Amino acid sequence: MLDFCGVEKERLRASWVSSAEAPEFIDEINDFIGVLKKLGPSPLKKELSQIVA
Repeated sequence: MLDFCGVEKERLRASWVSSAEAPEFIDEINDFIGVLKKLGPSPLKKELSQIVA
């Protein structure tokens, strides 16, 4: 569905982390942030700005 909408599948991630695993949660979030920074701005943001303008 994401591909159909023009959004890279890497922009969505699901991970199971227990509340007792704070360091693992932090690592997961930091890794995901790194992936998102490499991908750059969302393609939906560009589309939305064209619709609103």
